Amino acid sequence: MSNHILPMSPAQQGMFFDCQLRQAADYHIVVDLDVEPVDYRRLVQAVEAMIAEQPALRAAIVESAAGPSYAIADTVPAPVTHHDFTADDTDLEAVMMRARHTPFQLDTAPLFRVLAVATGDGMRLVIVCHHLIADGQSASILAERILGLAS
Repeated sequence: MSNHILPMSPAQQGMFFDCQLRQAADYHIVVDLDVEPVDYRRLVQAVEAMIAEQPALRAAIVESAAGPSYAIADTVPAPVTHHDFTADDTDLEAVMMRARHTPFQLDTAPLFRVLAVATGDGMRLVIVCHHLIADGQSASILAERILGLAS
């Protein structure tokens, strides 16, 4: 797998160093949607299509003497997980908290994850992106595009 190296802005470098110091989920952007049920295979295919289209979704952070940079991989696995809570939602909030708050390994792409949760009321789609690859608006657009492709 080859990587394409892209520089980070000074603001992105500062965010990266802050992430390294705190090791927290402070820079996670979460889009949490109640949606109509979506076929899991189609959801994975939609995420794979977005990964192929958007280089930022294949980004990891590499450090060198010149400072941190983005390493854009040619391919990365689709970070989609599915949970079925249609019969029992006892652990639902624990799963949702883990998805939202588990820190990303910044040196390993992708720096986003998708969680599809089947509930008795339908489905919740949770997309968590690190702020180093997305902002609130782009994360919302990503969610809309994934849903559009999966429908």
